[in-house]
Amino acid sequence: MNISDTEKLSELELLNFFLNLLKENAHVGVINILCLNNYTLFSIEKNVRTEQGTIKFDICFKKDNAAFYGLELKGGRFDNDISQIEKYNNFERTQYLRNETLSHINQNNFSVHIIFNIQLNNTIDNYMENLIYSGFTFRNNKIIFECETELFKLINEAMETTDIENIQRIIHFDKETEDKDIANEICSEVDALLMNQCSFTIDEIVSRAYCSIPDMATVIGADVRSFGNKKVKKMLDLMGRVGYTKLMKWENRQWHPLKTIKLNDVKIARRNYLEYINNPFSNPENNQMSIDEFIE
Repeated sequence: MNISDTEKLSELELLNFFLNLLKENAHVGVINILCLNNYTLFSIEKNVRTEQGTIKFDICFKKDNAAFYGLELKGGRFDNDISQIEKYNNFERTQYLRNETLSHINQNNFSVHIIFNIQLNNTIDNYMENLIYSGFTFRNNKIIFECETELFKLINEAMETTDIENIQRIIHFDKETEDKDIANEICSEVDALLMNQCSFTIDEIVSRAYCSIPDMATVIGADVRSFGNKKVKKMLDLMGRVGYTKLMKWENRQWHPLKTIKLNDVKIARRNYLEYINNPFSNPENNQMSIDEFIE
């Protein structure tokens, strides 16, 4: 995970950080400390209804079927999200656990953590009693949490020998990711398939370009999965009309290569496609569309 500014992490980067600690097979240079200590991933950005409204943590995991953790990840300042934080403080945890078929877990073992960058939130006026504020800082390219719970003691122990640059990007984009960055992810997968003369479905590109670990993709919330599907579908449709027009076609619910495709073919196609993404008013192929059609 390349961090250009080590004083700031996006919520997506924080999500990938925790996913690396939970994954069954450790990534090179990263200790999957939570998995090794019987913590297992439960859900990612999943909506759960309660009497106090819908609760959606960025990531949830459990330990030994006896303890449950809901984490709200804040890459920047969070003092503008007080109403959301109050909801996390006041919702009925027993009802949440029951709705998630986790009634066997005592609500006292359900902890809610607000993960935040201390350097960007150094003045917190109102600590809410039912929340655990888990602040972090950067030291020598490592994330260090200033939280004395067992969970974060374990994480800090692993961070002593883990460089943040080794963190694997598991979820590749979210709603905050720019279209040009999403387009690059999709192009990489499509180019490889076309050069191997492989037909592919939208779902295959979603699974490849959105989340690199299929088991983790299955626990992503329905609305987030829907966003990923719609974004990939929209961009594949645009690829078929700009840049990749002569390389692939849509037929029988699949994209098919139109000819034997060489490296130079995909280089030209990708260049024209990305040029259009960056500037929808450009006309790389005399195949220009309106900006309204692009953002529809």
